[in-house]
Amino acid sequence: MPKTLTLTTRLTVEQCLARLRQYAQPAPVIQFRRPAEATLYGTVRGNQFRVFLLGREYSWNSLMPFLYGSVTGTPDGASVEVRLRRHPFVVVFAAIWFGVLAAMLALILWAWGSAVGTFYVHPAMAVGILLGMGVLGAAGMWFMRFMARPQEEALLESIARVLEAL
Repeated sequence: MPKTLTLTTRLTVEQCLARLRQYAQPAPVIQFRRPAEATLYGTVRGNQFRVFLLGREYSWNSLMPFLYGSVTGTPDGASVEVRLRRHPFVVVFAAIWFGVLAAMLALILWAWGSAVGTFYVHPAMAVGILLGMGVLGAAGMWFMRFMARPQEEALLESIARVLEAL
């Protein structure tokens, strides 16, 4: 589930979008070196934007967080609703990947047990294997989110700084 936050700023909607366009560079197609400084990359379309952060300690990888946001006007300035999440394809792929790993483990254990001659697949065991695959997939997803937490925090700080959030 994506993490959703609301930032408020005294800047107008147009000023927020202009600052985002100014600071968020277009995403490179091919990048051989990471920038020395943490750099925002992304796109702004209408009142919505998508940005990510690259730098010496933040690499370009499938698990990196993206910040999706939308800017709406308020009487005192603007409200920016942001959501931190991974690309949906990455989430589905990771769940399948960890599920396959769990299935391989189950198959190995089954083959080992059946070689002894006393191991058979009971329906309760089949359900247990499926539940285990789900738990292992969820644990893998939690671990990926845990490892990306510093990049998420830096991304939120960068956006708050760019938009002069209160």
